Amino acid sequence: MTGILFICKPLIVFRDAYTLRLANERDLAVARAQQLELQMQEMEKLNRLKDDFLSTVSHELRSPLSNIKMATRMLTIALDQLDLLAQSTGMTDTPISRYIHILQQETEQELNLINDLLDIQRIQAETYSLELSLIQVSTWIPKLVEPFQLKIEENNQALNLNVPSDLPDFWSDSQALSRIFSELLNNACKYTPPEEQITITATVQRPNGTDPYSRMILEICNTGVTIPLEEQEQIFNPFYRIPQSDRWRSGGTGLGLALVKKFTSLLGGQVEVSSISEEVCFRILLPMKDIEAISGE
Repeated sequence: MTGILFICKPLIVFRDAYTLRLANERDLAVARAQQLELQMQEMEKLNRLKDDFLSTVSHELRSPLSNIKMATRMLTIALDQLDLLAQSTGMTDTPISRYIHILQQETEQELNLINDLLDIQRIQAETYSLELSLIQVSTWIPKLVEPFQLKIEENNQALNLNVPSDLPDFWSDSQALSRIFSELLNNACKYTPPEEQITITATVQRPNGTDPYSRMILEICNTGVTIPLEEQEQIFNPFYRIPQSDRWRSGGTGLGLALVKKFTSLLGGQVEVSSISEEVCFRILLPMKDIEAISGE
């Protein structure tokens, strides 16, 4: 009997130690989980504070900047009436003209930044209202391209349009889609070297085994540049700019591609980027649903 007790005691001690170790590990895991939850709550709180701060500041700055823009416009008219701008004689390169131009340019840039911030806040807060209309792509794209023609010529770039005339119309928000398209084309103009190509293509992807919808595919590609793979994962983040990518120092808010992604998601689509062999391509894939299906979502 004594021998049996001698054998069992070490087993009991071993089991007690194992149970204690499991309990300690469980308690440690629980404590870590609670700490992680507290950290997540704190991060969410900080994000809300950041969003509230950006929204408040943007609203507060928008009004005075709009007033400055209007006052600059009225000042330009008044100075021109006094022949102080010399616009009637074509002598626009005067000190006053340069100062007015700088004031207009900087005010417009700050207003664009504020409007971009407000749009991001509205999309994130799910308060951005879509206004759907029937878009005729074959005529819609050429109209959007027109304001960029002069910039493309000045930059000595070549523009190719591959937009078939028989593309079907589809329902979407014209303003949101225009923001997406204009931002991508503006980037293409900004970063494409002289004598390189900018190509705009519109096609329709028909339903297949993995996708029950037809999709409108809008693609903007430009040659002469490459976006490294590690940068492609970050370019849609707000305020992110690829180091040393702006060869002409055109400036920008760093919010353009973030808005492209958010607007595309808002329209139920996807945005893709690829870059190989000195070429960058952005593809926007938008579902071609009927108006009843969209309204019911």
